[in-house]
Amino acid sequence: MQQSQASCAFPLLASVRALSRYCLPDVELPHVTHSLDALLDDFSSNLTIAESYKRTDSLRFMQYIAARGSKEAMDPFYRRWMFNIVTELAAAAGDLAALQWMMESYQPDEFLTKAVAAAAANGHLHILKWLYEQHKERGYWGGTELCGAMENNHKDVIDWLRKHAAPHADSLKKVMEVAATTGNVGVVEWLFKELHESVEDALWSAQSGCQWDTAQWILEHCKLKRPWIDWDLPAKDGALPFLQYLRSRSIGGPGYYTIQVAAWNGHLEVLPSPPKQRKKNKMPFLHVSSNVPKANVDANAAIRALSKSISDALDRPEPHVMVQLDLEQHMLFQASDAPCAFVQIRSIGRIDSVKNPKTAEAVTATVAQVLNVPADRVFLNLNDIASNNWAFDGKVAPTEKEPNPPAYRMKLFAPNQVLAQSRFWYFLHQMKKMKKTTGEILDISEVRLLPLRRQQPLLCKPIQKQQTHRDEGARGGPQRQRKPAEFGDVSQARSLTFSLLNVSLLQLTEKNRRVVNNYGVWIRYNSRSGTHNMYKEYRDVTLCKAVEQMYSELAGRHRARPRSIQIMRTAIVAAKDTKKTNVQQFHDSKIQFPLSHRLPRAAEKHHRTVFKASRPCTFRG
Repeated sequence: MQQSQASCAFPLLASVRALSRYCLPDVELPHVTHSLDALLDDFSSNLTIAESYKRTDSLRFMQYIAARGSKEAMDPFYRRWMFNIVTELAAAAGDLAALQWMMESYQPDEFLTKAVAAAAANGHLHILKWLYEQHKERGYWGGTELCGAMENNHKDVIDWLRKHAAPHADSLKKVMEVAATTGNVGVVEWLFKELHESVEDALWSAQSGCQWDTAQWILEHCKLKRPWIDWDLPAKDGALPFLQYLRSRSIGGPGYYTIQVAAWNGHLEVLPSPPKQRKKNKMPFLHVSSNVPKANVDANAAIRALSKSISDALDRPEPHVMVQLDLEQHMLFQASDAPCAFVQIRSIGRIDSVKNPKTAEAVTATVAQVLNVPADRVFLNLNDIASNNWAFDGKVAPTEKEPNPPAYRMKLFAPNQVLAQSRFWYFLHQMKKMKKTTGEILDISEVRLLPLRRQQPLLCKPIQKQQTHRDEGARGGPQRQRKPAEFGDVSQARSLTFSLLNVSLLQLTEKNRRVVNNYGVWIRYNSRSGTHNMYKEYRDVTLCKAVEQMYSELAGRHRARPRSIQIMRTAIVAAKDTKKTNVQQFHDSKIQFPLSHRLPRAAEKHHRTVFKASRPCTFRG
């Protein structure tokens, strides 16, 4: 069939027209041709104009089907739906003739709903110009037609729409998200500077679409207060320049799975470089410190004896050994200033474990002999051996780097003490590389937090080591009596404080439990697809109850398990700084809580009556 004679009021089949042209050349018999057409037509009754145009893209075939349909018999809503379907197909295909016939002949007064967006998404600028010039009032302009043009990267259409059909206020958010997802920095800048649209959601859209140039532009020019960056996404995509930019600006930090995600996706350039291997055959260094007076020791003879002892123990030539002797040092052990010595050996390489006791014994015996110090008051530290504080005679000595080993305190939310201990060791091993076998929990206190302006994040902080009461109990001294915790109505989510020192902890309670506060909670949780950061706000009278709300919401909305949720920080947020709509609605001075007209009824059925008029109660007494 040919796409000609579009203006024909009642188009015929090509076979019928050919038959009438050759068999009836000089006579016009329309009733005969119509009868022949009806005889040969066995398809028009089963097709609609939408199906005909979708199958053939033929204007004449669509006119043929439309001419044999009854406009009066067709439902007006169905006819309007059919009109919008066909105009969308014609605009998407760039068929101006079909679109013009539909709008000027088939439905001259009908409103377009999808044609403008279809033409923009497929890059048909001539269709947009014709619709704008001839039928501007019959279509949607200033909506989301820019989204389709940006998704398919039609730059000429984007520039024309920005000039003639800027999006309305209710469409700005959607257009901004699509612009960020597709990496169109020009549109993002235009929406932000000229139309004053927020870019907070656009930053996350740019990360989801792996548009790192757009995300970097937003961070540099939009001055966000709390930019939310998920380092796992650029690591997964191998965006090393963006990660270096985040590192230089101190924005966020790598998560638990960041390095693993980069390795799984083959981006080895993102992975940190392996540590440099320690060079072998370094000069052994022996450092001896003692409180023995210089007058009682021949320093030169002592140094020579120590040098020979360490060289024989390590099978090294004596000229390759360095010895340092410090006398008259202020040293105190077990509250006694009796002669003692502290020995450190460095750069001895990897020596066999069988030689460790022999080396320690030989050096200890030499130090005790030349300094006239009892053997049980000589302490030895081999820095290059796996056990960092290995001491001869079974005594553990402090290292030079950590003469006073720090203790760590951590605040956790957990439903019970057993689960809280498990989380304590998990985070301590993750952040400070301390194993459960090398440490112990000295104090566990269940506390309630004061409603401070900003609570500290969940990080390990060193505590200056004090005298522990556990040692007094082990030596038979008086043990400290603990008072039973008086917490009253304890919530399921408890705030537990752990410390590696048995220090005094105060019972912290809420300052006023009758005041509702706005609690902000910064969390990180592991889903089935990766690690995600999130910020939540809740209104409650205590922080523990706000954390309960957080666990319930994440379980319901995100299917997050409690053991995969890590609370990074909590804070009491002022009303003017709240971000969430469910919290902001309570800060409106015109907020109302209307009471419905209640009809009180008896609780038991035999006290109720069917035919009884009751006045509604509009107050709660």
